Amino acid sequence: MGIDVYLRWKGQTKEECAAQITGFRIDAGAVGYLREAYHGEPYATMILFSEDWDKQPKGGFVIPNSTLRERLMRAVKAAMLRERMLYHNREPKAFQSFIDFVELHGRLEKEGKNPRIVISA
Repeated sequence: MGIDVYLRWKGQTKEECAAQITGFRIDAGAVGYLREAYHGEPYATMILFSEDWDKQPKGGFVIPNSTLRERLMRAVKAAMLRERMLYHNREPKAFQSFIDFVELHGRLEKEGKNPRIVISA
């Protein structure tokens, strides 16, 4: 079990959607997919996406990139701490996926593609 986060946008191709089907990889933020297992806190996804997930609108959340950027550093710190605490990873790299996701979201927003965030938990 885990938390899966997908980025959806206007004009997204079948190939772009297929690239997000990664077999639960934790390093696919650049294609618009984040994964976090339910192994224990802290949950970086819950920091980056602090909206009430039970009230997710059809089609996903519309969150301004400026808001995601404000939350990003706290989420990155949580992802790094999580890697060290839960998985004893001395050189955690999962945090890069969160940065890549937010950067992709920002590019899509600038291009007017109405990025939406769909959370499956």
